[in-house]
Amino acid sequence: MVSREAGAQVYPQYYLYNRIQYTEALAQLAGHLTLADHNQDVLDSIKTTSLQQDHVSFMCGDVTELRIKSSPAGHWCPDVPTVFRSPLQYFQMLQATTSTQAAFTPIRAKSCLSYIQHKGDPSQLCILAERVNKDEQVTETHFPHSVIFQMEWLLGNTWSSTEGETTTREFCLGLGLVPGQRVLEVGSGAGESAFFMARYYGVHVHGVDLSSNMFCLALQRQATLEEKLRKRIHFEMKDILEGDYPAGFFDVIYSRNVLLYIHQKAELLRKFKGWLKPGGTLFITDYCRGTASPSQDVFDFENRRNQMAEEQRVHVGCHHCSQRNRKLNLGVMTL
Repeated sequence: MVSREAGAQVYPQYYLYNRIQYTEALAQLAGHLTLADHNQDVLDSIKTTSLQQDHVSFMCGDVTELRIKSSPAGHWCPDVPTVFRSPLQYFQMLQATTSTQAAFTPIRAKSCLSYIQHKGDPSQLCILAERVNKDEQVTETHFPHSVIFQMEWLLGNTWSSTEGETTTREFCLGLGLVPGQRVLEVGSGAGESAFFMARYYGVHVHGVDLSSNMFCLALQRQATLEEKLRKRIHFEMKDILEGDYPAGFFDVIYSRNVLLYIHQKAELLRKFKGWLKPGGTLFITDYCRGTASPSQDVFDFENRRNQMAEEQRVHVGCHHCSQRNRKLNLGVMTL
């Protein structure tokens, strides 16, 4: 969907081809598909393909002026942005678009991998959001920017893991990383460890974090790197328990101080085992309980962390969201 705000455009042939491929994939998944565009020539080109089906309809007009009947199970897939915005602005707009009854909650987001691999551009973004009742909306409260920047001030520029670059350098020396390997970083934060491993070891890093603020900050910093480095890094915002990566895909799984937030540790470790290649490496650091009884401060901290973990589970762990993630796993969304 686009609006006339974009002005008159002449679309190259490859753009029309990509639009047709994408809409054909959507048509195979959707019970009904409505294609809207302000350019009638684009719609006419698409109509000449196999998309002339009973469950596909076409509308020409400015998307901001269209009147489309709402559907509780519907999906909206905007295309060709009229005004370029940062990833953070998109998340803020989604969470600010509320009514007296309904709101959006972001479920999953990632950069388009083909744009990263071929252009070194992480700014082509895919976002999956759920329409929920207003009282069910989940907003970013776990890692506000003030907390992130405080951690970085304490641990070193861009670092949010214990002892920052010092421990990362030490740990990576023992991992036997070699150029071309695939690394899954669970809890990638603002990207500091991914940048370090990609820069100094030549590995490809797929970073996953549940915090939209961390994810957006990582994309912002990735965009400032040199092109060859940008092409080796891919960030994703999602619940790692909803991961659907191929079996035996990663050489290394790397996670710093993240598992304490996850109740289903045994389930996650089973997933790690499946995602690793035979002989692959799993590296984890975490905070563990000692033999002495915890102080009241530690007890209060654990309660807050348990509450955070439960909020995260409710946020993205529901079964129907998991099913929808799989159904919407189109070419631009795949690893």
